Formats: sequence, C-alpha cells, structure tokens
Amino acid sequence: ENTEQLLAEQQRTMNGTFDDAHVAEAGKLMGARYVLACRMTRYDEVLTRQAEVQLQVIDAETGRIQLAETIRVTRHELDKGNTRAQLVDLAAKRIAARIAGFDPYAK
Repeated sequence: ENTEQLLAEQQRTMNGTFDDAHVAEAGKLMGARYVLACRMTRYDEVLTRQAEVQLQVIDAETGRIQLAETIRVTRHELDKGNTRAQLVDLAAKRIAARIAGFDPYAK
C-alpha cells in the first residue's frame, strides 16, 4: 500500500502538481522526519547566467515548513568556462551549507 502511495506522490512531483502537504505525506510514508524540497525557479546559462533555487525543509509529521530560503547564483560569481556546471555546483554547495546549519530545535 505504501509503495502505491509513494509512486503516486512521485508521479505528482514529476507532473509538477505537488504541494508542501504532498511532500510531507511522501516523507511520512518513507519514515522520514524531515523532507528537503528544492525547486529550480530560475535558470539561464546564456543571457543572464544565473540560477535560483527555492529550498524548503518540511516537517513530515506536521507538514510545517521549518526552513524556507532562496538560493541564488549570479553571473558575477562565475569564471569563464562551463556555465551550467558552475551554476549547478555553486547552487548545490550553498544548499548543502544551509542544510548543514539547520537546527529544527533552534528558535
């Protein structure tokens, strides 16, 4: 039964028809305490050379958003060369750094 529910949640995610409640429900089904949700909201490697990712840490039990932040990488931070690789790499490093500092008990 959980497998079917997980597959349904995955399909909603792939279709772009999911929300925080669905993300929390999928996390709960997997036994997770928190779920990390990232959405690429802006990506341009040609004209503006920038990326923007919406980051959320969601409590799987309550559906409450514990952390919400926008991670941005701009062209001024890039070297010459492979723009796509640099945008993705810098965004991933920033996401990892922000999550590493996440404390669900801090007020």
